[in-house]
Amino acid sequence: MTPRLPAQPWWLLRHATPLVDAGICYGQLDVPADAAATQHSAQAFLAALPELAQPLQIVSSPARRCRQLALTLQQQAEQAGIATLPRVDTRLREMHFGRWEGRPWSTLPATEWDSWMADFGGWPGGGNGESLHDFMARVQAVARQHLLQPHALPTVWVTHAGVMRIMHLWQRGVLRVHQARQWPRHGATDPGGWLRMGQPVPDR
Repeated sequence: MTPRLPAQPWWLLRHATPLVDAGICYGQLDVPADAAATQHSAQAFLAALPELAQPLQIVSSPARRCRQLALTLQQQAEQAGIATLPRVDTRLREMHFGRWEGRPWSTLPATEWDSWMADFGGWPGGGNGESLHDFMARVQAVARQHLLQPHALPTVWVTHAGVMRIMHLWQRGVLRVHQARQWPRHGATDPGGWLRMGQPVPDR
């Protein structure tokens, strides 16, 4: 069953372009984002906001690249006369890939990759990190908590591509993924982009 969406608008905003080499596994690696791209993302998101009668709740992953954008968004919003309620929620972090963090995807041991593909939902990333099922469960817990708020405010999660893909599945009633082919290639924006929950997810 598709989850009931709150009356107040709810967005997912992805951090801006991270300052990391292409092809690197950087799930929970705490890398910064490009400063100019972060400013641009906050400006573009605020320009697209409808008029808000209530404060904007800004809930950020603790990753530096997300906190950069959350703080920039808060500053720009308040300069524009939009009240904000910022906080950090550790459950909105990207998946933890264990020993793979900071390594090129192309150099990962074939035996470990095969183990992940054989148990895509249950194998811990990198052999000692986080399983996809655990990742999905913690993100879904934040979503359920948000829906249970009796007087939810307009909310933006400043987060990651993996979280966006989990929510892409969640709003369609998919709570677990067992095979790699079930994991959506789409469902997340480019860095700095956003989605509104309940709206069609762009095919990107």
